[in-house]
Amino acid sequence: MEKLSLKTKLAIVFGTLLLTLIMTAGLSYYFLSTLDALSSKVVDRAEKAELARAIEGAVMKEGYGTRGFLLLNQESMLQRVEEGRREYKEAADTVRSTLVTPQGKQLFGDIEQLHAQYMPLVDQIISLQRENKTKEALQVL
Repeated sequence: MEKLSLKTKLAIVFGTLLLTLIMTAGLSYYFLSTLDALSSKVVDRAEKAELARAIEGAVMKEGYGTRGFLLLNQESMLQRVEEGRREYKEAADTVRSTLVTPQGKQLFGDIEQLHAQYMPLVDQIISLQRENKTKEALQVL
C-alpha cells in the first residue's frame, strides 16, 4: 500500500465508500418494497375483517329487529330489519368485489346462500306477527 500514490489510495477509499453506499441503497430499496407489500396485505386483511364484522352486525340487526317486533309488536322495530338488510347488501357487495381465491368465493357463496334461506323466514315471521299469529311466528323462529 506504501507504493501506491495518494491519488490511487483516495480512489480506492472513494470507490469502497461508493460501493458501500450503493449496497446500502439497494438493500434499503429491497426491504422497503418488501415492507410495502406486507403492509398492503395487512391493510387488505384488515379491510376484509372489518367487512366481515359489518356483515355480522347487519345480520344481528335483522335478528334483533325481528325478535323485537315479535316481543313488542311495534312496526318501528322493523326499521332495524331494514337497516340490517341494507347494511348486509352494502358489505356483501364490497366483499364480493374483493374476493380473489376460489376458496374465498366458495365460502362467501355459502354465507350468501344461508342468508338467502334466512330472509324468507324473517319475512314469514313478520307476516305472521302482523296477522296476530304470534304462536305460529314463534314456531318459525
